[in-house]
Amino acid sequence: MSKILITGATGNIGFEVIRFLIKIDSSNRIIAGVRNIEKAKKTFENFSDIGYTHFDFEDFNTFDSALNGIDKIFLLRPPHISDVDTYFKPLILKIKEKNIKQIVFLSVQGAEKSKVIPHNKI
Repeated sequence: MSKILITGATGNIGFEVIRFLIKIDSSNRIIAGVRNIEKAKKTFENFSDIGYTHFDFEDFNTFDSALNGIDKIFLLRPPHISDVDTYFKPLILKIKEKNIKQIVFLSVQGAEKSKVIPHNKI
């Protein structure tokens, strides 16, 4: 059984990713990476068998423990974070350090062609 870390878990997209994985009865262990675990537990009170870990894009100290034992990541860029070098580069380096090989990154259409949007740099 793989462990999947879902970033942005309590947002619209992250919530739907978790809902879908539960609906298809995925054999993966779902871990919601959230800033507030108690609030997240209320959000997912109707879902069973979800794990929680403290994860905050703006707090590098949360990266190491949140990524422990993780095999796959659903990576979502929070709208308010656009500084890729400051926030995403350290996360990607930590992901590599943890030898996590599978990342699903939610980007935007045409990101590969537009140098001005953060998705391009990620």
